[in-house]
Amino acid sequence: MTRQDLILAVLERLNVVGVGQAPAAEDIATVGARLDGQFSQLARRGVVYVQDADDLDAELIDPLATIVASACAPAYGQAPNRAGVIEAENTLREMQPGDGAGRGTVSARYY
Repeated sequence: MTRQDLILAVLERLNVVGVGQAPAAEDIATVGARLDGQFSQLARRGVVYVQDADDLDAELIDPLATIVASACAPAYGQAPNRAGVIEAENTLREMQPGDGAGRGTVSARYY
């Protein structure tokens, strides 16, 4: 999945475009401008690291779209979906290798 797929999923969540409709250029720009900042925040907080926005795992699209849609909601006269963001972040943490909290497993040896 690509950055464009994610942008379209965000716009669908915001009810800006219907399924199968082409989004307006200004809507693509509005959402696209938020993506990198949201990816940085998620990485900094240990939720998920998006290495390449043009090569996203399909399973990441739904939770990422929920998070980005909430960040973009005020631009479309909507309230952010804080409960949805919490659930989406937890889903992303569970998808990561390790202990489910966004942290990898560290092995220890006892002598």
